[in-house]
Amino acid sequence: MTDHWYGMKGRVSHELLSVGGAVLVHNNPREVEFLIANVDVVDLGVNLEKALDGRPHMLLKDHPDMTWVRWPLRVEDFWMQGHITEAPLRYRRWR
Repeated sequence: MTDHWYGMKGRVSHELLSVGGAVLVHNNPREVEFLIANVDVVDLGVNLEKALDGRPHMLLKDHPDMTWVRWPLRVEDFWMQGHITEAPLRYRRWR
């Protein structure tokens, strides 16, 4: 089974977000929307090489700032740390 991939496009730059030239990708658009504000999630399909024209990519979970996150995401990890309030919990579902 192949994964379906999604990227993040900056709302101002309209460019795919990257780190050190590697485009950030993830296989769950709901998790991206939950974690990262002010980006548009872009469907890259199943063939990353074709979608990115051969540019390198980095999995979102491998980004240095994401080392504390458990994958797949668990809402209670964010609730316990006080990062979100009760209201978004009712609306944020990625399953």
